Amino acid sequence: MSDRPDGSDQPPDGGEPPRRLGLHPLARILSYCGTLLLVLNLSTLIVLTSYLAIRGETGDLTKRLEELSQTVNAELLLVSYLVVGPVVWLWTRLYRTKIEGRSMRSLGFAPGGMRSTWIGIAIGALAPGLIVAAGFLSGVYGLADPSMDGSMQPATTGTLMTMSLGTILKLLLLFAGFVLQSGSEELVLRGYVQRNMVEWKGPSRNLVWILIVPSLLFSLFHGFNPDYSAIAAVNTVLIGVLFGAIVLANGQLWTAIGLHAGWNFGLACIWSLPVSGLSTHHLLSMEIRSEGSVTKMLFGGGYGPEGGLLSTAIVVAGMAWALPKAMDRWMVDGWGLGAEDAAAAASAGDDSAR
Repeated sequence: MSDRPDGSDQPPDGGEPPRRLGLHPLARILSYCGTLLLVLNLSTLIVLTSYLAIRGETGDLTKRLEELSQTVNAELLLVSYLVVGPVVWLWTRLYRTKIEGRSMRSLGFAPGGMRSTWIGIAIGALAPGLIVAAGFLSGVYGLADPSMDGSMQPATTGTLMTMSLGTILKLLLLFAGFVLQSGSEELVLRGYVQRNMVEWKGPSRNLVWILIVPSLLFSLFHGFNPDYSAIAAVNTVLIGVLFGAIVLANGQLWTAIGLHAGWNFGLACIWSLPVSGLSTHHLLSMEIRSEGSVTKMLFGGGYGPEGGLLSTAIVVAGMAWALPKAMDRWMVDGWGLGAEDAAAAASAGDDSAR
């Protein structure tokens, strides 16, 4: 008798039942995340050291690395994204396929995801426009003289039609970098971590546990960003819940990757506001003209709109749409939890309780 709502005994990977580490899902999460952090720290050290060497800044290496960790520019962001993204993908692929004997498809990389990704990018890029419109109407935001905006590194002093080829190329490279960065975070959190939570708590339909663990990690990852606040922390958790619910509802990662990348690129490069406290090259020369406590609470201050209550409203509206669809999906395919998955997860849970 199948444990899946649709009566199917087919493993989610399609094909032979997967080998397992014999660990509880939480232990697998800790093992994967711990080794990934080691690999990322090593690769980041190599990249930053190489970056300084290329720029001829190899004097006091420790001091320069510390200074770099406290400053952000488009060049360094792009280098880090273009390196970290492939490292995350390669390590996850190695861990999932060689150590666990599972496929990458089991993490949510279903075929034919290009359309879903582009739809997500479009929605994600346009959504911050609601906050920008509110900011202009209320006088909180305004366009500044680009020559006076050195800290924000405006991409151009003209219009879209007068941008140089170099500026356009820079924005395209940043777009690629944001896609890699967002895809990496979604692969780790909504892919690996959430997938293991589904294998642990999916049979009991415990949606809260499944969504909250990767979302708390998501918020923790942003905790070292500039101007991080209590509202920013709560919003980041809620955004994680929204992305996680969309993954459960759709059975794939593509839409969440698109939304994540579109939001980050749109907010930072098109709408030209800080994204998670960081600013980079952008299209407009935006300035914040009102910085009172109420304004900061609504619009996020230096952290950007993600630290404000207007973003909270947008995300909660998205959750109201996505969460019921996620629960409906369980009745269709148990969030992709095959009979073999359910049995293994239940067994791991029983063993840990003894």
